[in-house]
Amino acid sequence: MIEIILTVIVIAIIFFVIAFSFKGDEMRALFSGKQKDMPQEKAASKPMLAAKNFAAMQQYKIVAPIHIAMNGKFADDDFAIVGAFGVLCVRCIGLGGEIYAGDGDWLQVMNEQRKEFKNPIEACAADTRAVREALFASKLKSIPVETVCVFTNPKAQLAVPRNAGHYTTKTFKKLLAKEKYLADKKVDIEKVAEAIKAQ
Repeated sequence: MIEIILTVIVIAIIFFVIAFSFKGDEMRALFSGKQKDMPQEKAASKPMLAAKNFAAMQQYKIVAPIHIAMNGKFADDDFAIVGAFGVLCVRCIGLGGEIYAGDGDWLQVMNEQRKEFKNPIEACAADTRAVREALFASKLKSIPVETVCVFTNPKAQLAVPRNAGHYTTKTFKKLLAKEKYLADKKVDIEKVAEAIKAQ
């Protein structure tokens, strides 16, 4: 009998600890089984931490956030790694639910609702062009620039071909380990970082 009472008390304590560790909306989502998108700051936090660790080891720079408008071209990324290899811009996407790639817009299906959003791979290509244009305007030519999108919501289910050019938090960390991000292309890290910040 005492064991049953103690078990009930322990279960009640666990329930209250869980209940008080979540805010109202989070609590409803937890118990209703509904998914939600991650706030942008949280969506970018793990890739940003991986990038900061990588940059510190290589003596590279992090520029965050990236907002560039240049000659009708726009870049809006969470951060960029500026290194001897060039520039790697990162756009983090914290969408939840099921994500489907399309030729045009992509589709998010979450909590029985469908929402189209701009193809992130095409958005990354546009960001790359805008960053190159900004560097060119600062008289920094032939700087390698790349932009990647990282899906960071661990609850998201990606129905996206592997060769689409997207990453998850886990595969982004593996991306940073590639040899090309250690290559010395004689990029002036300080000047490039300042040119991106100045936009």
